[in-house]
Amino acid sequence: MKTTKFLVVLLVTMMIISGCDFFRSLLGKPTSEDLELIAYQKEVADKAKADSINNINDNIIKIDTLIANNEKVVESKSIVKQPSSDFNYRYYVIVGSFKNYANAERFSEILSKKNYNVKNFKFKNGYNMVSIFGSVDYHEANKKLNEILESEICPDDIWIYDTAQQLHE
Repeated sequence: MKTTKFLVVLLVTMMIISGCDFFRSLLGKPTSEDLELIAYQKEVADKAKADSINNINDNIIKIDTLIANNEKVVESKSIVKQPSSDFNYRYYVIVGSFKNYANAERFSEILSKKNYNVKNFKFKNGYNMVSIFGSVDYHEANKKLNEILESEICPDDIWIYDTAQQLHE
């Protein structure tokens, strides 16, 4: 009987000292530290979301003020870094990427014979890109990409390159 009392007292003492975390960890449930971390991460995410919404609201108020004062609103496109002087457009539809420059030239000749306006340029990683369409507008480039996808010359890995990324030499 004394042993049983001793074990019960020991068990109650362990529960008081260690709390529920011991049993929660045995069951694979999150401990109080885990729950605090989750709550903190949620709080940070909620604050970032609220800050983002506040920034959008501030920008809307600024735009409304400019419009009310009959001032010109600058489009965000003009704020974004423009392509380098070697490029006439910001967006290019890439239909080929070749490590060997001769292969890129051969593919360019094939496309030129099919009356495509071909532009070749080299990336900093050494690959030679073959483009058949350029545009200052992303949506226009994407529309052309979809047209090319349905054409007979379309490779599987066609994509749009944004020159503002500065991946080219």
